[in-house]
Amino acid sequence: MRNMNKYIVVFAFLFAFAPVNLWAQATKQETGKAKAPMNYEAFFKNGMQKQDGLFPVYKNGQKYYIEIPETALGKDLLVSGRIIKGKYYGEVSTITNLLVFNLGRNNTLEVREQICTDRAAGDMAKAVEASSMQPVDFSYPITAFGADKKSYIIDISSDLNTSGKLFYFPNQKFVNSPKANRSGVDSIYMLSNGVKFIALHSQSDLIPGFMHIPPRDVHTSALIEWSLQLLPDRKIAAREADSRVGYASISYNDYDRNPYKVEKVKQIQRWHLGIAPKDINRYLQQETVEPINPIRVYLDHTVSSSIEHRAILRAIEEWNKCFEAAGFKNALQVQQGEPEVSVAYHQIVFSYVLGKTQFTQISDTRTGEILSGMIGISDRELNENLNRVAMMVGGYEPKALSDSLLTVREEYIRYQASNLLGRMMGLIPNWGGSTAFTTQQLRDANWVREHSISSSVTDGCIVNYAAQPGDGMRLSDLFAKASDYDHWAIEWGYRQYPGTAAGNEEKAQHQLLMQAKDNASLYFCTQGQTNYKAVETDLGNDIVETAELGIQNLARLSSQISDIYLSQSADNDPWKDYIQYMADFDQLYPYYIIPVFNYIGGISVEPIIGGYNEEGMKFLPKKQGEKAMAFLKRHVFQEAPAWRNDSLYIDVIGLNRNSRAGGYIMNVAKGLMNSTILGRILEGQIQKGNNVYTLNDWSKALDQYVFLNYNTTQPLKRNQAKLQYNIIREFASVASILKAKDGYGDLAFYLVNWGKKTNEKLEYLSKNHQDTQSRAYYRGLNIFLTRALKTGKAGGFIDAMSQKK
Repeated sequence: MRNMNKYIVVFAFLFAFAPVNLWAQATKQETGKAKAPMNYEAFFKNGMQKQDGLFPVYKNGQKYYIEIPETALGKDLLVSGRIIKGKYYGEVSTITNLLVFNLGRNNTLEVREQICTDRAAGDMAKAVEASSMQPVDFSYPITAFGADKKSYIIDISSDLNTSGKLFYFPNQKFVNSPKANRSGVDSIYMLSNGVKFIALHSQSDLIPGFMHIPPRDVHTSALIEWSLQLLPDRKIAAREADSRVGYASISYNDYDRNPYKVEKVKQIQRWHLGIAPKDINRYLQQETVEPINPIRVYLDHTVSSSIEHRAILRAIEEWNKCFEAAGFKNALQVQQGEPEVSVAYHQIVFSYVLGKTQFTQISDTRTGEILSGMIGISDRELNENLNRVAMMVGGYEPKALSDSLLTVREEYIRYQASNLLGRMMGLIPNWGGSTAFTTQQLRDANWVREHSISSSVTDGCIVNYAAQPGDGMRLSDLFAKASDYDHWAIEWGYRQYPGTAAGNEEKAQHQLLMQAKDNASLYFCTQGQTNYKAVETDLGNDIVETAELGIQNLARLSSQISDIYLSQSADNDPWKDYIQYMADFDQLYPYYIIPVFNYIGGISVEPIIGGYNEEGMKFLPKKQGEKAMAFLKRHVFQEAPAWRNDSLYIDVIGLNRNSRAGGYIMNVAKGLMNSTILGRILEGQIQKGNNVYTLNDWSKALDQYVFLNYNTTQPLKRNQAKLQYNIIREFASVASILKAKDGYGDLAFYLVNWGKKTNEKLEYLSKNHQDTQSRAYYRGLNIFLTRALKTGKAGGFIDAMSQKK
């Protein structure tokens, strides 16, 4: 026993000190000097294969090495990855970026991302330089020196065979963990400025079970194109961003321009086109010239249909017309065949993909220069939206749903391509574009042919649903195209001023910006702004008028929609898709209604700019709010019109549209009892008094349109009851939130007061309404609201009905 205890003590002693020794050993290995690189003769052994190029590649069995020349150190390298075959075709890895290699410590090559967040050239330059240091993203041990001792060979086997540091796919989980025994390099190609690898990634993933669905394995294989390219030296003329024109931008801290503080400066993102020296005089004389660095555009092999091909070419031509405003012709040059590499300098590749729309833009985060881009037009989204888009123009031309459906398809693809090309040029969506034109202009065939339906194709409005039969428009003219704002924005962003003094360039830029003053066609706003114009689905400068015309088109089409569906259905059992087809049609009704809410308490918050805009907050006049409420009365507060209830619809689906109206009635209630909208109404009446739509106007409209002036003789219809309940339900929720947020602030006080007065009237109806069912309904609504006012909680209607008052 004594011997046993001795062994236990010795073992415990060794065990206690073992982790320390292991840690010390690991630390020594981590902090010690890495293994010295081999000389070239020792590295390049018999049987090793080599492909010469700017970045030579070596293969030894399953090991791969790449040689980085000394001349490439410190230079911009474009690293990219893209799926070129497989289910996720066209997706681009998020590692696609600008990187730089430099000699590091302990015989390594360090890799950094190119960034610059602080700049100074004056007194602060030394301080900024001392406090700035680019972080090392990752590093590679130098395996060997090149034959000339002026290059460095590193091991990239894990990058190509599985998943490494330089090449990997973090944004697509089904290809980012390849199994080594099923993956590897397929081929290697030398480029004039770099190297391209094609690698197979195969893996299996266990998808967990859910409810009654058992777990299962998903097997994925994809060919991925990895590339490493040396970019040319570039000198970019920066252009500062301006809130009046929408460009994506990069930002940095400038320590020079203000002696009292650091200023945040934004520069727009754009392509570096450049002017050849021989063309400068012609350019200065307002002639159009070809840029020295045109943007090459490829339509890859997936764009095989003549419709898709033609649509994308037309979109490219639209933007070439825009660039002519900036003095450049053929800025976008279509190339034949396949690109040598998917991601390349001054290149855009279009694909037609089966999944979601893809948009990838690679930019220099130091300068804003756009380097490359890829656009994937989505077949899935096209098929999901095609019927709805065709129905939007079907009231104008019913053949859009049958004989002319191919025309609709082409125009929708052209719109998608043009919209995404605008973003690729550096523009951010201008959600004010669709509100630029009057209803009269939108119904003028000559105007629409020249100016399109929106001042910008980057707006989300696709179709001119205001057009009516007899307006004389071609079907293709009903779709948004690049227009006035797009031409002006490209001129402002891309117009060059070679040899011009900085002051003169600023003056010219200022004159361009001043063209937008009080010009609806050049107005810009983003979707996130507090702005009644920043709505994706609106159209025209009077949303109520165009929504009314859109609904007239629906009414006109309704009598034909079922017959159109049946005439083009080749299925022996056409009813299986009829429900979805009619659901697409039904969705257009709220599609036109919801934007009208932006006129109730409509407000626009814009930057104050001297000599341009002196008023930061603008309110819609009262008549616009009243007009919106009257529209809602006609199309929401009353029962659905007769045209929305055709007999075939009822026979097949078993319900009329009133029975299916709960969804948009709930949205209407949320819009009417929205704390943000109510807050804007309150702010407007505080600043503008009775000149704008007030909370009293809102209250009177609810009394009249929703609660029917608390009439004791008129029986409630089903949709009216739904609307009343949802209004009270939303009131209870909003009042509770406001009370918790700011106590009894002005809006919370007003709403609680409104709730108490409304509840008194509901109590009266619960006792005095002449219709028995309506009286019982009002009793339950009164109990529900009483409980909400007492507790601040919005319980369910059934709960309220079951409780005693």
